[in-house]
Amino acid sequence: QRQITVVGGVGSGKTVGAGLSYATWCATTPMFKFMNLAPTGWQSKLMYEAVMRESIGREFERFIFKTIERPYPTIIFKSDYIGESRMEFMSAADSAERIQGWEGDAMNLDEAGVLMDGDWLLIMMVTRMRGNVPVPQGGFRPRLKKMSVITANYDFAPPWLWARMDKMYSHPKHFLSMQVKS
Repeated sequence: QRQITVVGGVGSGKTVGAGLSYATWCATTPMFKFMNLAPTGWQSKLMYEAVMRESIGREFERFIFKTIERPYPTIIFKSDYIGESRMEFMSAADSAERIQGWEGDAMNLDEAGVLMDGDWLLIMMVTRMRGNVPVPQGGFRPRLKKMSVITANYDFAPPWLWARMDKMYSHPKHFLSMQVKS
């Protein structure tokens, strides 16, 4: 399933788990691009910090070529096999104007439960994952088109979030929804 929604308790590992999963895609898939969006840049950077914390000093560190802090955190993976893959961590503020020119394979919307207009943002996110990308071995591969939405369980979570959770019943081939306890 390429559409994943996770509502979980505080400290349940949603951000770390998603970050490490997408880091693995970056380290193993040629020319893979991932973007993490969150309501604020600070919140998005938490995933960047989690990936770095779990990578530095461990075997996975060898896949990281370079990190960039500004204008937004970025982790670059590079090898002869994958070419250059990237993880970018941005804010969904300002109606996500900063992502309009972006194209990639996968996106995550972190702490989506506080975004009352998140359904509009999801439509914009889906349109960013299109086309094919050249690979180092020659030729092209299609974009993965994977999107995840993760959030804590807020009492005031917007209706669009619960509607997305329920899509796993009507479209189980494409949607996966999970509730995770702390």
